[in-house]
Amino acid sequence: MAERPEDLPQLVQTILKRLAQRYDRPTATLSGKVMEQLRGYSWPGNVRELENILERAVLFADGGMVHHVELDSAATPLAAESGKAARRQVMAQAERTLLEQALRRFQGNVTQAAGWLELTPRAVYLKLKEYGLDASRYRA
Repeated sequence: MAERPEDLPQLVQTILKRLAQRYDRPTATLSGKVMEQLRGYSWPGNVRELENILERAVLFADGGMVHHVELDSAATPLAAESGKAARRQVMAQAERTLLEQALRRFQGNVTQAAGWLELTPRAVYLKLKEYGLDASRYRA
C-alpha cells in the first residue's frame, strides 16, 4: 500500500462494503479527518492491517460515520507468544474499548450499559473489575 497510495480510497471503500455485508449493517463512511490519517500513515503492514483497523473502527463507531481510528495501537506488535494468546489479547482490548464506549454513552449507568451490551449488570461489574475501570469516572 505504501507504494501505491492513490489506491487507498478505493481499497477502503471495498473493505467498508465487505464489512457492511459481514456485520449486516449499512456501509460506513469515513470522516475527512480519518481518511487523512489513513493517507498519512506509513503502512508497515499489508492490506490485512488496513482491514483490521477499519473493522475495529466500524464496530466501535456510533452510527454509520467513522470519526476515529487507532493507528498507533494497531501498529504495535502483540506481546503474545502464540496465536491463541494474541487472539485473547486483541479480544480483551476490543471488549474493554466497547465497555468504555457503553459507559460513556450511558454516562456511567451500569444498568443501561449492560442492557445495550446485552449483558447482565453483574457481568458488567465483573468486567469493570477485570479491566480496572470505575463507572463513576464516566458520569457527567
